[in-house]
Amino acid sequence: MTLVQLGRLPSGSEASVSLEEGMDFSAVLAETMGEGRPLPPPPEWAEPPVDLAERARRAMYEVSDPEFAISLADLGLIYGVSADEKIGVVTVELTFTATACPCTDFIKWDVRDRLLREPGIERVDVEVVWHPPWTTARISARGRRILEDAGIALITLPWGEQLAFLDAAASTWEVAFLVTQLATIGFLFYACVRQYRRGERAEALALGTGLLLFVATLAIDFLVESGLVAFVLASDFGFLPLALVMSVQLSNQVVRTEEEVDRYRGRLEALVEERTAQLERANVQLGREIAEHEAAEQALRKRARDAAI
Repeated sequence: MTLVQLGRLPSGSEASVSLEEGMDFSAVLAETMGEGRPLPPPPEWAEPPVDLAERARRAMYEVSDPEFAISLADLGLIYGVSADEKIGVVTVELTFTATACPCTDFIKWDVRDRLLREPGIERVDVEVVWHPPWTTARISARGRRILEDAGIALITLPWGEQLAFLDAAASTWEVAFLVTQLATIGFLFYACVRQYRRGERAEALALGTGLLLFVATLAIDFLVESGLVAFVLASDFGFLPLALVMSVQLSNQVVRTEEEVDRYRGRLEALVEERTAQLERANVQLGREIAEHEAAEQALRKRARDAAI
């Protein structure tokens, strides 16, 4: 647990803040307060606050998260608020969405700044706690509505974990990617049919299975985006079985090609040996014929000499 004490500073005193030298903290603070993204008004309470701790707890609905226009209370970051009314000290137990959150100092400053504007509060102690760890399950029902209105969808996984997805409007690149996916599906379906017609039934079955899984993931995404199914987006994983199937097919094709090359090399070597043997036999036959021609020529010359005598 980390304890940070924040309080009113006497006039003319100096304070040490963990910021880079020369940083304009007021500008940073304005940015972290969600400038340009108005924070929704706090809930309408049926009863007035009964004590200082309750006033401080309600004030947390007016402190914005630096990234989204939602209060720390609605986001579930406030674990507890206590107060000592006699000395005007308020203690806030809060956590962050991640241990490496870069906005921890800004959030602490926002909490201090808001609470010190409450009458009767002279000092604010901020205790940072990490147990139990924060999850999206701590977001209030009001906070979920705020996030949905901002285009942020919370998706529940089968094992209960929740993920936040930005539900942005369709862009030109998204449409182009969808067209590319459809073109890829069409091409793979055509290749599957061609393989089946060529008699490559096993290859066609494997490619068809991978293609079916890929189409199934796209269908799940469509149901999720339509709000009919609360499940994680699966299109990113749809390429995996398709890639595995195509990799297996490619490996099998490489093996078959290597086997065909080996068979062709064997036939070629046998053909070379046969042609070499034929050439050797032809050379022997040619040598014999040359020898016979030379013998006939010598016999003819001898007869010619004998006839001249």
